[in-house]
Amino acid sequence: MNDRKIAFILCVNNELYYEECLWYINHLHVPEGYETDLIRITEAEGIAQAYNAAMVSSDARYKVYLHQDVFIYHREFIEDILKVFQSDERLGMLGVFGGVDLPDNAMVYSAWNRGCTFFCVNAKNASTLHLLPQDMEGGRNYTEVEAIDGMLMATQYDIRWREDLDLGWDFYDLSQSLEFRRQGYRVGIPFQREPWCMHDCGYTLLKDDKGLQKILKEYRDFFLERYVVLQGWESANFQRGELYTIWQKSFEIIKSCFENGNFEQVLEIKKAFGYGGTTSNDLQCAMNLAEIYELEKTDVTCRGSFFFGLDKFEDMRAKYNMVKFIIYHMENETDPERVVQLFELIEEGIISQEAVWSIAERSAVDKDKVYKRLSAAVSENRIGLEL
Repeated sequence: MNDRKIAFILCVNNELYYEECLWYINHLHVPEGYETDLIRITEAEGIAQAYNAAMVSSDARYKVYLHQDVFIYHREFIEDILKVFQSDERLGMLGVFGGVDLPDNAMVYSAWNRGCTFFCVNAKNASTLHLLPQDMEGGRNYTEVEAIDGMLMATQYDIRWREDLDLGWDFYDLSQSLEFRRQGYRVGIPFQREPWCMHDCGYTLLKDDKGLQKILKEYRDFFLERYVVLQGWESANFQRGELYTIWQKSFEIIKSCFENGNFEQVLEIKKAFGYGGTTSNDLQCAMNLAEIYELEKTDVTCRGSFFFGLDKFEDMRAKYNMVKFIIYHMENETDPERVVQLFELIEEGIISQEAVWSIAERSAVDKDKVYKRLSAAVSENRIGLEL
């Protein structure tokens, strides 16, 4: 194993998100004498299988398994995790978000209680920050936890991911956390003065409870007498049933309306849904796009149209995400060239300021900072705003 090498490992199915994730990786500070590697996996059947293939192909001692929608804001990320790992040889794996006191039903995703992260679910008035207790236990520079979230999992030892459990894309992080603990290693979360990452994840959609049943059966030694066989178990944490079916069907209708130019029908459907929220990421995106159209339609001072030249829904979604990514850079002051490009697009009428306001309201952590930057650019009628 190469003790001076850090490999970043990603499963990729969205090029736009991958390129954005890669931008942040490429701008991390690499300590002198160390090198980084990037392993990209496509068309994976399951995340455990993909991670195992990447793990055996790399000689890096330190590996960072992360989602393509995780953007590492903390420039000193590599140096800081190296310090934590090298301070404790019993520490096997680090994350930025996780918990202790696992719930009886192993539904850890709704029970994380340690660490912190920025996150975006693309919904108006939704929280954009998870900030939880971080105890500096026993003088250590990390908090020991029972499990960490799969958004980012850094290791200094290789333990095979349990692809034999066939967990698909859910519960693999809980499984790997418990596998490390079975081998006698600690799992931890480093102290973060501010969140190190943005997880642009939307809502987590757990399709069924098969993976959960496998977890409870395989790791009964961690749950002791709490272990039960779930039969016909229903939970609000799993996105299924009549309501979710309605949401998905509604999305397909709205998508068709967008692509056929029937924007007024989109507004009628939006009005029918009213204020109620949704945990369907597709429908949430469609509703956000509908609001942009509505704002552009009702504001007589609006210049330009977000939808000009777009006739495919996925192109509309990609443009929305592109603007969102620039908003992240605007509030973090990380990529001035793209911020200037956004102001140019506003000035040229390719993107309306109404659209940018709307997207910022659903994605920015520091909304006031973004609003001030945009207001200054618009009021001064110039694009070369000093950063």
